[in-house]
Amino acid sequence: MVRSARMIRVMTKWLGLKIGVCNSSFMAASKRRVHFQGRCCAYARVVPFLLCLALFFYGHCAIGETTRIVSLLPNFTETLFSIGAGSMVAGVSDFCKYPPAATQIPKVGGLINPSLEKIVSLQPTAVVVSASQHELARKLSELGVRTFALRSDSLRDIYDAIELAGRLTGMTTAAEQLRLQVRKELTDVRDSCTSSRKLRVLIVVGRQRGSLQGLYAAGRGSYLSELVELAGGMNVLHDSVPARALSKEELVALNPEVILDFSVADGEPSKFVASGERKVWNALQVMEAVKRDQVYFFPDARFTIPGPSVVETARGIEHILCNKTASR
Repeated sequence: MVRSARMIRVMTKWLGLKIGVCNSSFMAASKRRVHFQGRCCAYARVVPFLLCLALFFYGHCAIGETTRIVSLLPNFTETLFSIGAGSMVAGVSDFCKYPPAATQIPKVGGLINPSLEKIVSLQPTAVVVSASQHELARKLSELGVRTFALRSDSLRDIYDAIELAGRLTGMTTAAEQLRLQVRKELTDVRDSCTSSRKLRVLIVVGRQRGSLQGLYAAGRGSYLSELVELAGGMNVLHDSVPARALSKEELVALNPEVILDFSVADGEPSKFVASGERKVWNALQVMEAVKRDQVYFFPDARFTIPGPSVVETARGIEHILCNKTASR
């Protein structure tokens, strides 16, 4: 930005001098009319060219040099890198671990403990926060920092995040291509499953490690529920909320045919997770999914990021529901 501004100032000064000369010539037009007309015609041809040149350099340099985005959402961070705007990411949350390059960017805290001082010290041109971070968004706005609060619940929210990434970075074409690609690949997942019978699926998004205490399941307001529907399944939790707590009694009453457990998504190897966590579910042999050994784990943290990688999550779910040959 500094280079661009300096260039524009220099060119503006230069143009001012030339225009000044032209004005002086005008004052002496009665004596040297022919000479005056010749010089002004030359300047008239040069000035528009130089103005266009200045705008060209400003348009191509300003975005790359001044755009500094702090993203507190793993999905938005992934989206920025996916459209080729990784160099514009100035700061990320403690949970932004994908792609691997994001781990090398300065951290500014997590969802419940963001550091306002760290964020401001990075001199961002825009900060993207969760819709639940009301207080942080308010403080940043009071400081004059452009702040955008995003929801990350539905597929519509994912598409909106991609669009915002394009607008903030000036890479609208790349963002639109990514949006269309994600939509097309999800449509392919939907079309690939031809079974007319929809399996009843429970989507577990949280619980205490090593037990079924504190269990949370995704409702129909979640993008995971939408993916299950696309992959040929049916969410047994009909609530329209993104997620809510479930008791063991409710689990038994819902009696799903398949359980998709995303609660262990912290990057641990699947065999290690399954060996210990599968025993937790064995206590509920009355449930059809447990009795038929239809409990599947998603240990890779990327499966829980509501960003472009949602396509991989959809394929994983489709592989289980349509083929039932996934390794567990």
